[in-house]
Amino acid sequence: MAGQRYIKKPIFGREGAGIAIVEPDGATSYEAEECDDCDLIYQQFVPSVDVQQETDNGEAIGKYTYSCFVINGKASETFVRLQPGEITGVEAYFVPVLDEI
Repeated sequence: MAGQRYIKKPIFGREGAGIAIVEPDGATSYEAEECDDCDLIYQQFVPSVDVQQETDNGEAIGKYTYSCFVINGKASETFVRLQPGEITGVEAYFVPVLDEI
């Protein structure tokens, strides 16, 4: 991924722990606490657009993160979070999602 902006993160993680954003020159622009003895995955960084979302505390501006839990090879749950920065952390809101089957 040399020459590209990418994310380095632990395979099993949550709330932004252990995540780093690596810039094309190799410098780190965001880095959470290290995760000792974690297997890592690397993925291309794809920027998200800012959105407005109504919350219990009024309007919030942030970026959506879409996630899906997979159990025994099958999608089991879908959820969306809204966070103010580029990495979803503990400050993110859960956004209601309706899945129709």
